[in-house]
Amino acid sequence: TIRGDSLASISADDGGYDGYGDGYLPDILDLRAVHLPFDREHHNLDADRAAEMIRTEKPRLVILGASFILFPYEMGPIKDACEDSGSVLAYDASHVLGLVAGGEFQRPIKEGAEVLYGSTHKTFFGPQGGLIVTDRLDIMESVEKNLTWRFVDNAHWNRIAALGQALLEMKEFGSSYAKQVVANAKALGKALSEKGFPIMFEELGFTESHQLLIDREEVNRKYGCSINDLSVILEKSNIIIDSVGRLGIAEATRLGGVEKEMTEIADMFISAIEGKDMAEKVQEFRSAKKMKFVFD
Repeated sequence: TIRGDSLASISADDGGYDGYGDGYLPDILDLRAVHLPFDREHHNLDADRAAEMIRTEKPRLVILGASFILFPYEMGPIKDACEDSGSVLAYDASHVLGLVAGGEFQRPIKEGAEVLYGSTHKTFFGPQGGLIVTDRLDIMESVEKNLTWRFVDNAHWNRIAALGQALLEMKEFGSSYAKQVVANAKALGKALSEKGFPIMFEELGFTESHQLLIDREEVNRKYGCSINDLSVILEKSNIIIDSVGRLGIAEATRLGGVEKEMTEIADMFISAIEGKDMAEKVQEFRSAKKMKFVFD
């Protein structure tokens, strides 16, 4: 991009990453932030309207991906619109990189993205950091030119070694890991919903990723507290969720969790919300787990 270009992404109001909106990266780089049309009923891009917007706005960069990400995107219409408009199509896989690497969720490069990037410490079970992948030589050369010595000037070999080990494990076990993550997320969503806890998008199968979204309004109505308050209550029993309404099951899967155990996790979750001290039970459950998807 150059100063004055437009950057199109999913709005934070629709679960997108705040950093792509006004007040963040666009302001720093003097870009104009525009937002892709979103179908809130299905928690997904409105691909046809987004394609129409891209052809009209002609943003220099279109970024797919979000912080609240449940379902894969229909990338075909977006890809075609980007080609017509001369826009670069990028995919921020920060939250789903481990699923993508394992062949689940979707395959952004094969589906039309020219750049794939993301965190190596979320569903991708590596150290803090990130990676960039592209099948375009000119983009690779630009990344190397603008990152090396201009933006990044030191290598942390301990992190690189840890990432190398994680990559080897992902290559060997990624497919089974990613499938188990998605299966566990669906099973946990079903178990919590059956116990009356408000998980969104039941009619869509809850999720196709590692995330579940909590209905914040229903939590406030049913339990008389905010999502942040709920996270504090759960943390007292050593059950960790974030404070903005997401449940993630990737770490529990990495520890060997399977679908049949999601009911037990849901039981502990509900009991903690109801005021019971579940710390000992949680510790007992955790202590029985053994790291999975690793080399012996």
